[in-house]
Amino acid sequence: MAAKEGNYTLSYSIYTNLLHCSHYDHKMKSDILSSRATVLLLDHKSFESIIDCTQAIAYNQWNKLAYIIRGACWMIQHEYTQAIDDYSKLFHFFDQSQYVLDLLNLAYRKSQQVSSSIHS
Repeated sequence: MAAKEGNYTLSYSIYTNLLHCSHYDHKMKSDILSSRATVLLLDHKSFESIIDCTQAIAYNQWNKLAYIIRGACWMIQHEYTQAIDDYSKLFHFFDQSQYVLDLLNLAYRKSQQVSSSIHS
């Protein structure tokens, strides 16, 4: 609720406190981290969000949200090859929707544009 109201600091704090509960299993910690990463992305902190997503994936390689958020962060940082990697995993393992295919194609086109401008 706090994140929906734009209170990212409070949301981040709540998720951080939840992470310190030792009784959660790896899947739950992964879910908490990907939720916290979402808050970080909304707060324009993509570097920190990538760190949380990477840790979330380490806890649970099947965390779909972590791949979505991390891919978006890579796009913001113009790291298109990394975004392609995350969106490819998302497409092949989780969601073969047109929306995910469009994200993958966008990352690929951006990567090609950067590559073309470097070689020009």
